[in-house]
Parts: sequence; structure tokens; C-alpha cells
Amino acid sequence: MYAVFTLEGGAFPGADKVVASADEKCGGKALTDYVGSDAAKLPKSLEVFYYYPQASSWVLGDRTVTCFLGNPAGTSTGSVRANAS
Repeated sequence: MYAVFTLEGGAFPGADKVVASADEKCGGKALTDYVGSDAAKLPKSLEVFYYYPQASSWVLGDRTVTCFLGNPAGTSTGSVRANAS
């Protein structure tokens, strides 16, 4: 997990808008702040994923998007954080 952000309140904007916001925020500055300015050097096996609110949890107040990196083919080890030691 490398970033968490909260979507604006109001009525549920629809899954497409929630996913578009998650794509933009998880793949933008939050990612480069975590891995460094050259995110293109990330291992090709890693992808950006996120958990985001569904319509059913939105009505309960859930507005949180959690961004993380993962390998869909299996386990990864080590850090990709820019300042990792």
C-alpha cells in the first residue's frame, strides 16, 4: 500500500467515475512519490491495484481508495520505494 485518499461526499458517482478517480490518483503523483520519478523502471511484473468504495458501502460512508502495487502472477519480495534502504 502506498497511498490512501478520500473521495468527495454526496451521492454515489457511479463505478466508472470512482474507478477513473482511482486510476488517476493511484497512477499519478502518489505512485511517483513512492517509487521515484521514473516509475517506468518498475518491474514489469508489478501492476497498480486499488480498493475503492462500492455503491453498497458508499451509503455507509465509505469514501476511501487504497492504492497498492502487486504482482498478479504471484508473490513479490523487496521494496520499490524510492528511498528504501
